[in-house]
Amino acid sequence: MGAHNPAAAARGASGRFIRAGREYFWGVAFVLPAIAVFCVFLWTPIAKGIGYSFMNVDFVNGDTFVGWKNYREVFSNGDTVIAAKNTLYYMFLGLVMGFWVPSLVSIAVSELRWFQAAMRLIVYLPNIVPAVVLYGMWQWLYDPLGPMNQILSWVGIDPVAWLTAKGAAMVSIVIVETWQGFGGATLIYLAGIVGIPKDLYEAAEIDGAGVLQRIRHITIPGIRHLYALLFVLQLIHASQGFMTHMALTGGGPNRATLTYMYQIINEAFTNLNYGKASAMGVLMFVVLVVLSLALYAIQGEEQAVMSRSVRERSIMSNFDFRKRSIAAGYAVMLAVLVAIAITMLYPFGTTFFSSLKSKQEIYTFPPTYFPHHLAWENYKEGFRYLPVGRAFWNTLIVYAGSAALPLLVTGLAAFSMSQMKLPFRKGVSLFFMSTLMIPSATYLIPNFLNLQSLGLIDSYWALWLPSCANAFHILLLKSFFDGIHKELFEAARIDGASELRCFFSLAVPLSIPAFTTLLIFAFTATWNDWYWPSLVLTSQDKYPIATMVYHNIIQSGNIPWNEKFSVLSFVMLPPLVFFLFFQKHIMSGLNLAGVKG
Repeated sequence: MGAHNPAAAARGASGRFIRAGREYFWGVAFVLPAIAVFCVFLWTPIAKGIGYSFMNVDFVNGDTFVGWKNYREVFSNGDTVIAAKNTLYYMFLGLVMGFWVPSLVSIAVSELRWFQAAMRLIVYLPNIVPAVVLYGMWQWLYDPLGPMNQILSWVGIDPVAWLTAKGAAMVSIVIVETWQGFGGATLIYLAGIVGIPKDLYEAAEIDGAGVLQRIRHITIPGIRHLYALLFVLQLIHASQGFMTHMALTGGGPNRATLTYMYQIINEAFTNLNYGKASAMGVLMFVVLVVLSLALYAIQGEEQAVMSRSVRERSIMSNFDFRKRSIAAGYAVMLAVLVAIAITMLYPFGTTFFSSLKSKQEIYTFPPTYFPHHLAWENYKEGFRYLPVGRAFWNTLIVYAGSAALPLLVTGLAAFSMSQMKLPFRKGVSLFFMSTLMIPSATYLIPNFLNLQSLGLIDSYWALWLPSCANAFHILLLKSFFDGIHKELFEAARIDGASELRCFFSLAVPLSIPAFTTLLIFAFTATWNDWYWPSLVLTSQDKYPIATMVYHNIIQSGNIPWNEKFSVLSFVMLPPLVFFLFFQKHIMSGLNLAGVKG
């Protein structure tokens, strides 16, 4: 029996303490950049927004405390009251026109024996195309001489002033956004439907349940949590709406499409009343956080639905098709889906074919769909209004920073939370994940003021750094890192690998699907975002392509439609090609993105 050596024991304890301290040091070091970014570009703007709501913000003479004055002005201001009413009306129309459509379409698509993948692609296309392209499409569709009024003339209805009549403007905007957004919701419903166990349908059919009874008692209850989830998501999204209104109607006619968020923008950047705008933002923050808490409560149920195994049969069996009534109903369903496909594709076709029409043909009434002669010179003329090379280069710069920096910062944080020793792990997780319940629109104004105080306005850092405060990135990457066996990293450490090497040489290569998905999301966000760059970049020669298109093309009334369409067709081509190449990754990440909203 060996003699006890106190000195050796002390050295061993000291060595273990040093190793543990080193491990905790690196765990904290990996997560600190993310904590700093979240503090500076998310939590600080939220706190400042609350503070600004009690201040008269004056950049020349300094801020002064005014108490509840800004809040009293919010409730007494006529425009604010009108904007709040319009927002409620806008939310109501969105629910009436767009909430039920995706679930019904998803049930129909799930029953397709052929071309189901093609239908999924078609309904999701408007989500891929930049919003500025959609604005141009629908400006033409709603034009007094455009296709919508032509269709009405075929059935003997007088032309409608879609965007300039007070009673039609808000409905027209909701039609655009329903057309644009229902494809994403359809795919989320579809993922839930195909996860319903086939045994339930087989048992119901044996018991004599018809097709409608199976849908009523099995399919709809099987996706009930998705109804609740998407209902709350639509309320959250609609309550923040303003960009389509800004682009198509400017809040008119006579404030008929002025929403609450649009009024916040007006107070801040038109009236320069940042205190009142912040007070309005705080009120919106309270309402949306309540809705987000409801969303968070639903998420667990929703994820349980989405995690089921895929069923191996449709709602209708081969035996059902022997019945004439079922076969006839299926034929009607196919006809409806064909009509939906045409509705989704028609604006894209109109945009492209109109880009090849002459000036005379583009303004003929009734308008033609296909050009009589191909006027390819329209593309040369259209590019006079858009510096394509500069726009592409700027977009590439924005994308490089908006992809690399967030993935590095959030990737290190996710790795620390998943595979490293980290003190106060639950508290750190709560610090990040609680931001998923805070819609970005609620701190848009204080975030702008925060960037201004940091001297970042008119630099690409104003786009790059705030994009690093993305808890969804951490959530997705951590879920992948959690699936990697800890023994792999422990073995690497024993062999002398540093924590950075464990991250870059093991964690990243083993999580390529997650990083690829986030790179794709970063591309679509960079290509689509036009409003935030227009706020933080004061030099137009720094604008990315979407912002340039909005200011140079969409807001211009002097460009012939055929030349405008040539630019829009060119701009929508890269994201469409990108989507076709990477649609598998986009579809696989859609459900998580939908939960984030």
